[in-house]
Amino acid sequence: DETQRTIYEMCGEDPALFCTVMAIAKKETRFNPEAVGDAGESIGMMQIHTYWQRDRIERLEITDLTDPKQNAEVAIDFLWWLAYRLAPEHPDSVFGTGAIFMTYNCGLQGAFDLWDEGITETSYSLDCVAYYEAFMAELEVGA
Repeated sequence: DETQRTIYEMCGEDPALFCTVMAIAKKETRFNPEAVGDAGESIGMMQIHTYWQRDRIERLEITDLTDPKQNAEVAIDFLWWLAYRLAPEHPDSVFGTGAIFMTYNCGLQGAFDLWDEGITETSYSLDCVAYYEAFMAELEVGA
């Protein structure tokens, strides 16, 4: 509960961003802060890829990607970066959409390549959208 509250605050108490983060954490690792993937390159509950996120990790002065708060900090920063590239005028409008989940999972260029091929959703993005909607419903019930 304390970690979720902290992450909610890190999201600026924005339910859409918070539920986007929670959906990714559930899809990636079922919230396992010790998870390691991609031959040791992806760390923590959000599976932060240390090669692709190296500059972001250094800029944010992250020291422990197995710490859920530090892991989420990198992910939130990355999600905002993606959101501004997907919708520069209204970046917050993409939270909870298949587009944000596809770019988080495939990278921006990878998602653009899929879209160019006419692929607008993946099993990853569909799962994340479903998780997002369930988390949003939970927040509404708890309000």
